[in-house]
Amino acid sequence: MKLRTRLQRLERSLVTDRGCAACRHRRERIALMDVTQHQDGSVTYLEDAPLPCSACGQMPELIVEIVTALEDSPATACDSVPAPGATNRLL
Repeated sequence: MKLRTRLQRLERSLVTDRGCAACRHRRERIALMDVTQHQDGSVTYLEDAPLPCSACGQMPELIVEIVTALEDSPATACDSVPAPGATNRLL
C-alpha cells in the first residue's frame, strides 16, 4: 500500500462531526443553576438560564440544577391560642 493511500484512508477515518459552528465553543461546558422548587412541583430559576443556540436550536451546555425546596413552616401551638382580650368570633 502506498503512503499516499494510507494517509488518505487515515484522513477519512478521522473526519468527525464537531457540531454547529455557532455554538461549538459552548459545547461540553457545565452551567450550575440555583433553582427553587415549590410544593406544587414548579421550578423557579434564581438567575438567567443559558439560551439555546440561535443557529441549531440545541442547548450546548450541560445544565446542573441545584434545587432548594420551599416548605411551609408548621403551625406552632402559640399560633392557635388567641391573644389576651381577643374574641374568637368569625366574621
